[in-house]
Amino acid sequence: MPHIVHFVNPGRIMIKNFKSKALRALWEYDDASRLPARLLTKILFMLDQLNDAEIVPDDLSGIKGWRIHPLKGPVKNLWSLTVTGNYRIVFLFDGGNAYNVDYLDYH
Repeated sequence: MPHIVHFVNPGRIMIKNFKSKALRALWEYDDASRLPARLLTKILFMLDQLNDAEIVPDDLSGIKGWRIHPLKGPVKNLWSLTVTGNYRIVFLFDGGNAYNVDYLDYH
């Protein structure tokens, strides 16, 4: 398992909680065992950028391939970032904070 390195500004923790146990383990404990090894760098970069975002979608829209967009229907308050194929990082963004950050195949 590769060693995971990411830097979080302790004065700026904008990801408040995780719905995905795999993402929580990666973010809080550097435990990448529940996620695909080939996607770890991308997923961690996405989480770092989400943690630094103040305005969604503005702060994340310039990153090619992420296709940030709001979801519709019963999940209309959530935002989606494309990881790969059908997999997404989905989250609620409210008041400059990200909540219920999840990693899932919603198609």
